[in-house]
Amino acid sequence: MLRKSHITLAIALFTFCVMSAAAGQSNDDIETKDLEPACHISEFKSLCRANNNTLIRKQKSFEWLKANLSNCSLGQLIHLRNRRSSWLGSAESVLHVSLIDDAIRSKKAS
Repeated sequence: MLRKSHITLAIALFTFCVMSAAAGQSNDDIETKDLEPACHISEFKSLCRANNNTLIRKQKSFEWLKANLSNCSLGQLIHLRNRRSSWLGSAESVLHVSLIDDAIRSKKAS
């Protein structure tokens, strides 16, 4: 049978582990990570591949580009430009081209 001292030690060890994990990350850190702007190209790729309807794919891709292009690095923008046609397919338009190209020009200028 387990002795009382073993149970007490196990509880103390468990409490220590939980408290150590909680001390490592405050609520402020968690909230800040969620609010930091980011450019996740894989998100755009998934969005494009998930929608077979051309009109929906076109609309959602515009929304994503408007919301996220300013957060993308030059390398990410170039990658996006190079893969745009294969991801968007028939939903690609002149507006897609101009949005991405303008963002690239803007990054190069700054």
